[in-house]
Amino acid sequence: MASAPIAAAAVPTGSAEKKKRIVLRRYVAQEEKEKELQLKQQRKLLLAAAAAKPFAQEQQEEASLASPQQQQPTNVPESAEKRKRGGGERLNDAQRLEIIRLRRQDNPPSLRSLAREFRVTEKSIRNVMQSAAEIEKRNENVDVKQQTQTFRHAAPRHPELEEKVFEWICSLKKVQINPTPSAIIEKAKVIAAGLGIADAEFKGSAGWFERFRRRRRLSDMRMSVGGDDGAGDNDDDEENRDGDEEQQQSNDVSGNSAASTKRRNEHSVALAGSSNESVVGAVGVYDLLHRLVEFENNLRLFQRANPLEHDRAEQCLANASVIRHDLLAMHANMQVRTLRANNGASPQTTKSTRHHELQALI
Repeated sequence: MASAPIAAAAVPTGSAEKKKRIVLRRYVAQEEKEKELQLKQQRKLLLAAAAAKPFAQEQQEEASLASPQQQQPTNVPESAEKRKRGGGERLNDAQRLEIIRLRRQDNPPSLRSLAREFRVTEKSIRNVMQSAAEIEKRNENVDVKQQTQTFRHAAPRHPELEEKVFEWICSLKKVQINPTPSAIIEKAKVIAAGLGIADAEFKGSAGWFERFRRRRRLSDMRMSVGGDDGAGDNDDDEENRDGDEEQQQSNDVSGNSAASTKRRNEHSVALAGSSNESVVGAVGVYDLLHRLVEFENNLRLFQRANPLEHDRAEQCLANASVIRHDLLAMHANMQVRTLRANNGASPQTTKSTRHHELQALI
C-alpha cells in the first residue's frame, strides 16, 4: 500500500514534460497552418490581379466585335502599326511573379501561350524569366497592392550604389528600424565616397531619394524621428540627428563598452554649453540603451539555456528592438532641441564629429 503513493507522485513530473511537448507540437502545427493559409490567400490575390487585366481587354474586344461600325479602318500602313518602344502593354510585378511561377512548374506553358494570355510579346516573357531573381528580390518586402501597380522608371545611374543602400535599409528593417530619408541620403553619400564616385556625379539630393524610393518600392518610409524631416541637402540638424541614430545602432550591435564610453565622452563635449537638463537627459538615454543591451544579452543566454521557451524569448527580443528604436527617437529629439537652443553653436565641430562617426559606422 505504501508503494502506490510513491508511483503516483512520480507520474506528474513525467506527464508535465509530456504535456509541454504536446503543447509545443500543437503550437508549431498551428503556426504552420496559419502560414499555409496566408500563402494560399496571397496566391489567390495574385491570380486575381493577373487575370483582371486580360479579362477587361477581352470584354473590350467583344464589345468592338458587337459593333463593327465603330471599328478602326484596317488599311493602316505597317510602319504606323509598329508600336514604339515602351508603348505597349505593361506587366505589373504580380503578373511577373505569376509568369515566373508558371514557368517553373513541372509542365510549364510555352512562351507563346503565356504571351497570348498576358497580352505581351514572347520577348517580354523571356525578359521576365531572365530577370526572375531581381523581380523576386525587389518584391520580398512589398505588399500585394503595390505589386499590382504598373509604372515606368529610368535605370539608375549608379546601380551598385543603390544596391548597397537598399541592402543597408533591409538590414535595418530586419530589426524593425525604418531609417529616415536624411539617414538614407547620408548613408548613400558615404557609400558613394567608398565606391569612388565624385561629389559632382552624385549629390544625394531629395530628388534622387524620391526616384530611388520609387524604384525600390519604399512607400512605408517614416518621414522623421521627431516629425519634421525634410530629407533636404541643407537640413544640417536632421542630418546630425540621423548620424547619432546610426552611431547608436552601431553601439548596440557591437556591445563594446570601451568604445561606447569614448563616444559618450565625445557626445558630452559636443553638447558643451547647453542646458544641464538636456545633457542629463541625453546621458540618461545612453544609460538606458546600455542597460537594454545588457538585458538583450542576458535574454539570449536564457534563450540558449531554455530551448522550449525559444519563441517567447524571440518575441521579447523583438519588443526590446522596438524599445531601442523609441529610445533612439527620444535621444534624437533631445539633440535637435539642444542644437536649436544653442542657435547652431559650433556647427563645424558637430559636423566633423558626425563625419568621424559615419566613417566608424562603415
